[in-house]
Amino acid sequence: MATIRFKLDSHSKGFVKSTIYLMVTLKGKVWMFSTGQRIELDKWDNTDPEGRPIGRGNEATTLKAILDNLKGKVNQLLARNDIEGLVTTRDQIANLITYQLQPEPEVPEVNLWDLWAEMIKVRADRQDWGQSTIQQHTNTRVLFKAYEVKRKAPITYANLNKDLVAEYVTHLRKQGKQDSTISKEVKNLKVFAKYADEAGKLPAPDYEKWAKPTIVKTEVFALTEADLVAISQAPLNTSTLTQARDLFLLECYTGQRYSDIRGLRPEQIGADYIKIVTQKTKDPLKIPITIEARSILDRYQGRPLPNLANPIINKCLKDIGKAAGLTQIEERVTHKGNQRFTEQYARYEKIVTHTGRRTFVTRALAKGMTIPMIMKWTGHKSIKTLAGYIGISEADLLASAEAFTQK
Repeated sequence: MATIRFKLDSHSKGFVKSTIYLMVTLKGKVWMFSTGQRIELDKWDNTDPEGRPIGRGNEATTLKAILDNLKGKVNQLLARNDIEGLVTTRDQIANLITYQLQPEPEVPEVNLWDLWAEMIKVRADRQDWGQSTIQQHTNTRVLFKAYEVKRKAPITYANLNKDLVAEYVTHLRKQGKQDSTISKEVKNLKVFAKYADEAGKLPAPDYEKWAKPTIVKTEVFALTEADLVAISQAPLNTSTLTQARDLFLLECYTGQRYSDIRGLRPEQIGADYIKIVTQKTKDPLKIPITIEARSILDRYQGRPLPNLANPIINKCLKDIGKAAGLTQIEERVTHKGNQRFTEQYARYEKIVTHTGRRTFVTRALAKGMTIPMIMKWTGHKSIKTLAGYIGISEADLLASAEAFTQK
């Protein structure tokens, strides 16, 4: 039976501190091993047969933990060798103690910007985010990094807090950013802050208190029935414009995001339904094919739908709207802080890919489709989100007023 205890260096008399040794007695042999630890003589309990430090402070507690760990590892080695019928040698114990006393390798601190890039890569690799969301968060990181240069002081985990974000909001306003844009930037910052908090980086996480600008809701822009007829009949002089129109009208007729319409493959298109797994939310949807949608899909039988990049199709939509005669001048109100701005636009200038999804929701509601049915069709999870897609034109409003009056 082996015994293990600690004792001080017998040659330490006259010195302030002494080296602590681990002494193993095994089958009449006595082996001494330096633990690499030193202690003041008056802080060692010589009356304890196993040898122990005296005190309850941090230094004594840490030293006790180191010594207990060494003793436990040696006991494990002895027990394992005994079970396996092996002879325990001095070198085995020496190598074990040397290994246990090696300092843990220092893990280089991951800076804030590298962790941010890691978050974006992880979300992309796991396909948690669609390409547009990945690009949004990449842009937010670039914009915030530029602010670090502008403020001439590093942004670290320690100062990533509500005060810094408030300063950043002020900076964006001075740059002329609209409140809606600033709100999205703060939202993206909070996503990263939560990731950093879960990684144990933020010393004082307060991202739940980060204030976004209050967004003054503007009128939702959606196309009317007359607009859709004009677009579908507009004379176009290039195949790219024709393809852009087909894709956009499919959005209007199916209620799907452009990211899910572009590049649709023949195997996704059945006799009555289109089957997709949405890029943004990863939801499987089965969308009924209307007569309007079928007339477009039939032109691409056996071939994938065109896959135009977002900047290209958005530019094409402006040209298509202009060719369709959607040149009426309209006003748009925006807010930057406490300031209110009114801008004038030709109607065609407001058309973007997402207008198609808003147009579908608005048309479906006007034609009597119930809200639960619309949500089933579009994949919206809440009525609140769906409400942001409903655009009522002045003409529709007047028509409903006349119908109400007649009743």
